[in-house]
Amino acid sequence: MSRYAVHAPELSPEENARWTARLNDLAEECGCAMGARFVVAYLVAAPFAVWPAVGRHSIAMTLVGVVAGLFIAAAAGKAAGIAIARVRLTRSLDQLRRAIAAARKTPCPTATANA
Repeated sequence: MSRYAVHAPELSPEENARWTARLNDLAEECGCAMGARFVVAYLVAAPFAVWPAVGRHSIAMTLVGVVAGLFIAAAAGKAAGIAIARVRLTRSLDQLRRAIAAARKTPCPTATANA
C-alpha cells in the first residue's frame, strides 16, 4: 500500500519517482530486519548469559528464560527498527521540502527551521 505519491512540478519525473519510492519504503518499514539482527545478537550472547545459570536452575527454567529472551530481543529489535524508520522518514520529508524549495528558489520555512 503506497502512502506517499510525490508529484512536485518543480522536480523531474525521475526525482518524483525516486522520492515516492524512498518515502514509501520508509513508511512501510515493519522492523523485521532489525528484529532479526537483535535475535542473532541475542543468540550470540545467550550462551554467556545462560552458562552461569546452568546448575542453579532446572533445565526447564533455563529454557523458558532463553525462549523469553528470544521474544524480548525480537520485540525490542522490531520496535527499534520502526523507530529508526520513522526518524528517517521525517528527515526524508524535510529533505524533500528543501529540494522543492531549492527548485523554486524560495526558502522553505519548515526546512530552514529544522536546519
